[in-house]
Amino acid sequence: MNTLPQTTEHRLKKIPQVPAVWEGDRRPLAGMMNNLEPELQDHGECIVWVDASQGFVRSMEIVRDNTGPEVMVRALLKAIEAPHSPAEASRPQKIVVRDRQLQFFLRGVLQNLDIEVDYVPNLVLIDELWQNFEAIHPKQEKDIPSQLEDLLDEIALEIWDQEPWLLLADHDIISIELNLPEIDRLYACVMGMLGQEYGIILYRSLDSLKRFRSSAFNADDDCLDSELESAFLQQDCWFLNFSAVDEDSFDFGGEINLGDLLGSEIQPFFGSIHPYEGMSTLRDEEEFLPIYVALQALKNFVDDHEDDLLEDAIDSITEEYNLDLPIGENYPVKVSTMPELATELIEILEEAEAQEEMKLSDDTFILKNDLIPRGSIIVFTIISWQLLTALRQKKKFYLSELETDLLESMTDKADGFPVIIVQTTRPKAKKLIEELDSEGGIDCIAFNHGVDEYEEIDYDIGILKTPQNNLYIFSQFPKRKSNLSQALRKWQKEVKKIDGFCGLLIAMGVTGNSRNNPQFRDLLGLFQTKFINDLGIGTLTLDFD
Repeated sequence: MNTLPQTTEHRLKKIPQVPAVWEGDRRPLAGMMNNLEPELQDHGECIVWVDASQGFVRSMEIVRDNTGPEVMVRALLKAIEAPHSPAEASRPQKIVVRDRQLQFFLRGVLQNLDIEVDYVPNLVLIDELWQNFEAIHPKQEKDIPSQLEDLLDEIALEIWDQEPWLLLADHDIISIELNLPEIDRLYACVMGMLGQEYGIILYRSLDSLKRFRSSAFNADDDCLDSELESAFLQQDCWFLNFSAVDEDSFDFGGEINLGDLLGSEIQPFFGSIHPYEGMSTLRDEEEFLPIYVALQALKNFVDDHEDDLLEDAIDSITEEYNLDLPIGENYPVKVSTMPELATELIEILEEAEAQEEMKLSDDTFILKNDLIPRGSIIVFTIISWQLLTALRQKKKFYLSELETDLLESMTDKADGFPVIIVQTTRPKAKKLIEELDSEGGIDCIAFNHGVDEYEEIDYDIGILKTPQNNLYIFSQFPKRKSNLSQALRKWQKEVKKIDGFCGLLIAMGVTGNSRNNPQFRDLLGLFQTKFINDLGIGTLTLDFD
């Protein structure tokens, strides 16, 4: 049924309604942005809601073009509750769209919010916005002739049929000397032995390969996902990946197992990653030659040395080819295994695994769900440095102190201090403070992946870890389906600015006038701690019995 939950409607009705008209639309990107993942560049759309009365863009996001109309609602709710600056939260009196079906859909969803939904053939403000956007970001035309793209696809599908990932692990790096004017050598890494992602990475720099492996293997517990993404984008490489031609036509009990598909059911896609350019599709003919020659040489090498590559530890093997390619010239290529580098990468991985095992064996975790009082309200927010200073001076206030010089260094990095507020009653708040104090405070805060197998819902589970190695659940909410989840993502970005430091702020007043908005007098205690990305306890299966 196309209606919002009653709780959502009640929340939205509390937001003031203004006499404004908003325009909403979804427009194809059509290759205008080359810093997106390749699929979005060619099959992405931009969802935008604009306040036609004030000229503000209230929300904008990029989605795949096969996303349903629900995304327009999600973007609209974001425009209402958390719009882009300088707009403030408000509810429009009227919205207009240029699609009849979307108009009827939105009417059904918004029927209880007193928002008029109308159709107009032209959206003047968004049309103007898009014209300006196209002028700034013109369509990125490919400079690769179609026959060359066909050759790349052909060699890619030949590699798919060959399945080199059954022979080579990701630490088995293959050196390919091309002796081309711009590219002397590439380093090939095969993906697919774990059955999760299939492809070939062609590193343009051995230093880039080593740096990324080191970052991935030695990521600390407090390394945020965004930091790993940053390390990923620091690579200097071309890549070949594979995906299903039509994911909707396959059903393997959930995720598609690409390894079970035939070549006719697979589509290759090529791209480039560079620290200055991010990830982009191939755009120039000059990129074609080194990729094509390297892939052909790698395919020949795997064909010629299949038995040798089956060994657990691959010896030093070198082969020279004079490739007679359909692009018109002969290319001398030298292909070699790199056993010393393989040993180095294995040692890095084994050392990281040993450290993780040692950490887990030293810590005996007890997961509990009885610390946070029932009926508590959880809020992710940022408190000002002035408020933090006032709290440090407040009488009858529990405070686990941060070092003064460390605190002062934070004020230069962010506008405030990220906290998680737990609001409950006064007696329960005092008891919570006493219990945490008895365990030495809070060692760290983390969010763990949880699954409700019966409802097939993924959850973010908030966990507090104390110095006594006890783990306490303080929140759980569906991923990507709640405002709390959205608030968490914003909160994590603020935490990153001050190197992972954050706090748990305990407040009373959950049954009074300050419910969901605790005042200064309601704040009773602050535990200052750090946010980490992974507790190393794996996925939790939720049991609500």
